[in-house]
Amino acid sequence: MSTPTSDGKNPQPYWVRLRAHYYLARRVRRLNPWQALVVALEAARKRNYGRVVSKPSEVLVRIAVDGSAWELTDDEKQYVDTEFSPFDGARPYIKESYEQRTASGAINGFVDKRKVPPEVPVNPASPEPP
Repeated sequence: MSTPTSDGKNPQPYWVRLRAHYYLARRVRRLNPWQALVVALEAARKRNYGRVVSKPSEVLVRIAVDGSAWELTDDEKQYVDTEFSPFDGARPYIKESYEQRTASGAINGFVDKRKVPPEVPVNPASPEPP
C-alpha cells in the first residue's frame, strides 16, 4: 500500500487518481456513471495535478549526429509538443543525458538544455527552407 504524498513531486498511482476523480465526478459534479468514468480517465492521466509545467519545446534542444546542440525549429517544437503513445515508434527520442546513445550508437536526439555540457555551445535554430 502506498503512502499518501502531499508534496506534489510524487503523484499517487494511476488507479488511486482514477478512483478519486471518479468519486469527484459522481458526487460533486453529479455526472452519470459513464460520463464520470470518461472524465475520471482524462483527469487521471494528468500527472501534474494542474500545475504549470513547461512544454517540452521550451526545455529541449536537438543534438545532431556530430554532437552539436541546436535550438528547435518551429516544426521540431510542434513535433515534440505532440502527445504520443509510449508504444508509438514515431515519438521523439528524448534522451536522459547528453552522452546517451540511440540503439544504433548515434548520439543524436532531443535532450534537456540543462544536461548539455558547458563546453558544447547551443547554436540558434537552423534557418528553415522557404
